Amino acid sequence: MTGQTRWALGLGAALVVVSALVFLPEGPDPTDPEGDDVPLWRVAPEVIEQVRLERALPDLERPLRDLSLVRRADAWFLQEPLSDRADEDAVRSLFQLLSIQHGERVDDALDPVEYGLGDPPLARVVVRLESGLERELWVGAKVPTGYRSYVRVPDGPVLTVPGDGHRVVTERLEAFRDHRMFRVDPAEVRHVEVFGPEGRLVMAGQGRSWGLEGWGRVDSNAVDDVVMGLLDLRYDLIWEQDTWVDAPQYGAALREEDGSELRLHVGEETPMGRVASTSDGRYGILFPELVRQLGRGPTSVLDADALPLDLERASRVTLELGGARREAVRNGPAWSMAGVGDGDAHGLVTTLAQAPAVYRRDRPDGPFDAGRIEVEEEGGPTHTLLLGAEVDGLHPILDEAHPWPYRVAAADLKAFLDAGD
Repeated sequence: MTGQTRWALGLGAALVVVSALVFLPEGPDPTDPEGDDVPLWRVAPEVIEQVRLERALPDLERPLRDLSLVRRADAWFLQEPLSDRADEDAVRSLFQLLSIQHGERVDDALDPVEYGLGDPPLARVVVRLESGLERELWVGAKVPTGYRSYVRVPDGPVLTVPGDGHRVVTERLEAFRDHRMFRVDPAEVRHVEVFGPEGRLVMAGQGRSWGLEGWGRVDSNAVDDVVMGLLDLRYDLIWEQDTWVDAPQYGAALREEDGSELRLHVGEETPMGRVASTSDGRYGILFPELVRQLGRGPTSVLDADALPLDLERASRVTLELGGARREAVRNGPAWSMAGVGDGDAHGLVTTLAQAPAVYRRDRPDGPFDAGRIEVEEEGGPTHTLLLGAEVDGLHPILDEAHPWPYRVAAADLKAFLDAGD
């Protein structure tokens, strides 16, 4: 399984978990195990396709804006007052409230206005079902004691329900915007860039074949780490203003196979955190410690091995150098080479697979016409690496998949080439 496949499976599993939390099945209300509370409503969350929040809190210094969320396939998006992907945590909290079907009656209830449930209430939640019908849930103030909120439906009694429903429906617009800085399909990523005060790393490739611009081959597992680290970055706060950080101290970019790209710029540190912006128009604050994801050096991602030779995938290895040619062929778990016992052949192929890459700041020059190495994979691609003439005990080596040469020790190649002589 490649790293990108693992990402895709992990992402799929995460979506299943979110869906399970958001679209709770209709049935007995777990908040009313005895079944003796007053019915609130019978709305099945899985058939809700739009949610509108109409808020009436005039005493706030900055009045809350109404907003609308709409479901598209298995994801939720803000529709009004702006278009953006919705934050999964905010949607999950909202649907936990909408999934409550019973409440506890307030004995000797006063005027509903006293609970924030007049007309209009503090928050009116209007849901549109797949059938086109609309239902309303009114949410009022917090209950003074206990972890509960006042709710009712139009013309219904004042009830209390568990949870922080009041907080959920009175969150500002920014809380409902997706806080993930990078919203991409990791399996589609083909170009990765991170930069900081110490320099810039640019990686390109796919699957298990990646290169680092100016250096050489990249460990595909390290690409996993970098991309997953970027996907973990989140805004701590998002402001409504659309501002771009022009002079970033740190940054990153991910480009997908179709050419679409999302960029992150991180600016100066403030008492609240580091200002940050993404090229999709979001602007806010990032926790300062998270910038460590962007301060990587070449040694953190470069492949320690000189050859893309996976003993479980490779079916044939051929080395040509100085007019000599040696070949190893895999048959099940065993390897065979002419003139060499199977046990010795396996050891020689293993040693070649573990031959270290040598990276230096001065890139080796061509031409790369002294020899070649071919690694064939059963049912997969053939990797071709070109060799230059030996200099100071090292052969320049160029993986045809990437334009940046590096070096390999001549002694590591000679052991394989001279086997059986």
